[in-house]
Order: sequence, then structure tokens, then C-alpha cells
Amino acid sequence: MEDSVKDKPYFTAENRIKRRSFTGDFKAFILSEWLTGRRSLNELAQEYDINPNQIKNWKSLLLKRAPMALADKRVGREMKAKGKNEKTPASIAMTSLHQMNQERGQWH
Repeated sequence: MEDSVKDKPYFTAENRIKRRSFTGDFKAFILSEWLTGRRSLNELAQEYDINPNQIKNWKSLLLKRAPMALADKRVGREMKAKGKNEKTPASIAMTSLHQMNQERGQWH
């Protein structure tokens, strides 16, 4: 009878490899070193024992979330001060854009 992988002595709860987790500060440090050109991707990956693809994923995540981090928070405060029924220039522009695209059949 064949032994399954789970029956092997190395497949135990005590021997499982834990996933490493990194703080946001550490990720930011690694990305700043790479993106400013101080260190190459491979240098950082080798020194900190991180797969280069993981660092690239952090970069993609940073770029994806950048608009949220850089958003002007005052717009939300202005809406609260004016009242929810009153339209702001941003909401008017979005409504106009939405209407134009509906007319062209791009948004459903």
C-alpha cells in the first residue's frame, strides 16, 4: 500500500513552515530603496531573503492604492457641511460623465 504525503513524518503541525509577514514600514523601506535606484531588485531580494516577485507585488499594490492615499479628504468634509442633497462640483462632473457614457452605450 502506498504511503500518502500526510503519513510522512515531515508533514506534521510542528514542522510546517510559517508564512512570514512584513510590516508596512518594512515594505515601504524596501520599495523606496528599489524605486529610488539606491539598490537593485535582486540585491534587496537576496539580502532580505524575499522573492523578487513579492517585491514587485508590493509595488503593484502601492500603485493601485496610491489614488486612495493621495485623495483630497476635504471633499468629504465639504459635502457634510453643505448637506447630502447639495451637489459638489465633483459629483456634478461624475454625473455628467456617467450620462455621456450612457448615451454612447458604454455604461449600462
